[in-house]
Amino acid sequence: MKISVLFPVYKPDHHQLMLAIDSIKSQDYIDYECLFLYDAPSEEVTALLSSFVNSDSRFRVIRAADKGLAHALNMARQKL
Repeated sequence: MKISVLFPVYKPDHHQLMLAIDSIKSQDYIDYECLFLYDAPSEEVTALLSSFVNSDSRFRVIRAADKGLAHALNMARQKL
């Protein structure tokens, strides 16, 4: 059974973001997709997320409209 991991990202600390993504990637269960719900983009974080998306088809980025977490989660629900 495939699961979806919804991963809200809003002005993250680069190091903590890397640790969180590495934690997801290191899980034993591999039948998942990870949706980054990305608000308030910066060049550095955009490049980082793009590198994960380009290297692993289980990762996708959904650009939220800077309207808060609930709105971002609803956007992700529509994409599932």
